[in-house]
Amino acid sequence: MKQLENMAVDRSTNGIRKNSIAMKFAVLAMACSIQSSFSSETTTNKPIELINQAESQNSKCRGGPGDDPYTAVACYERGRIMREIRKHGWCWGPESAYGYQKKWITCSSDKSEGLSIYPRDSKLDPSWRKFSSTIYIMNPENYDTPALSASLRDGKIHINFMDPKSPLCAKGESSRLSESGPYKINDIYVKFQSMCLNGIRLLGPSTAQGKAFMLKALETDGIKAELDSQPPIIFFKTDFESVKRELRKTESAL
Repeated sequence: MKQLENMAVDRSTNGIRKNSIAMKFAVLAMACSIQSSFSSETTTNKPIELINQAESQNSKCRGGPGDDPYTAVACYERGRIMREIRKHGWCWGPESAYGYQKKWITCSSDKSEGLSIYPRDSKLDPSWRKFSSTIYIMNPENYDTPALSASLRDGKIHINFMDPKSPLCAKGESSRLSESGPYKINDIYVKFQSMCLNGIRLLGPSTAQGKAFMLKALETDGIKAELDSQPPIIFFKTDFESVKRELRKTESAL
C-alpha cells in the first residue's frame, strides 16, 4: 500500500515538474514572440496616410499642365509631404535607382542616402541670375513675378520679393516703407513691410524672426508664398550656397 502511495506521489510530482517546465517554455516563447512583433512594427510600420497624400500630389504634379500655376503647388506639396515621410524612416528609393525602379523603402536600407542632390560647383545655380552687382533674383515656378531677391548688406543675407508689375506701384512712383500682410510663408504667417521704388514693389519680412525663417526656408525646403495672388507662389529649393558665394565675392571686391 505504501509503495502504491509513493508511486502516486512520484507521478504527481513528475507531472507538476513537467507542467512547470512546459509553462516556462510557453512564457519564454510568448515573450520572444511579443518582442519580435514589437521590433517588426517599429521598423516596418509605414505612414500609409502620408504616403497616400504624397502619391495624390505626385499625380497632380506629373499630370498637370506645365502652364497651370497649381501644378507647381502640387509639386511643392509632394516634396513637403515626402520630407515628413522621411522623418518616419521611409524614403522613395533607392536614391541611385531610375524613377521606374523606385519604391517606398526604409531609409536605413538605402546605402546612398545622404548624398546631396546639389553637388558642389563653382558656378552660380542656373535658377538665379544677376540683377545688379549686389542683388541676385529668381523667378517663381508658376508666375512671371514677383521675383525672389537675395542681397548682402552689413555681412547678412536679406531675402525679399520684387514685383515690377504690381498694381500698387503702377504709376512708377516711390513711396515710404509701410506695414503689409502678414502673409503666409510655408503655412506660417510672417509680418512684412513694403514700398515702391521707381515703380517696383519691394516686399520683405519686417522682423528678425521673419527674416531668419525666410532664409532657412530657402536654404532647406524652398518657399511657398501666399501673397496677393492665388494660387501660392512657388520657389523650389536651389543651391543657395552658390548665391551666397557670388554675393560675398562682390562684397570683398576692391
